[in-house]
Amino acid sequence: FAPEHITRDDIAALTREAADVSGIQYIMDVDREKVDQILGG
Repeated sequence: FAPEHITRDDIAALTREAADVSGIQYIMDVDREKVDQILGG
């Protein structure tokens, strides 16, 4: 483990506010498209 190996795709913001400020994807949106495909939504 080393910080230089972490990208923005590896982390998620835990609050909507943090996502808005940081530009990092909100945790509840990370796999939303895949979940929608699986559930037929």
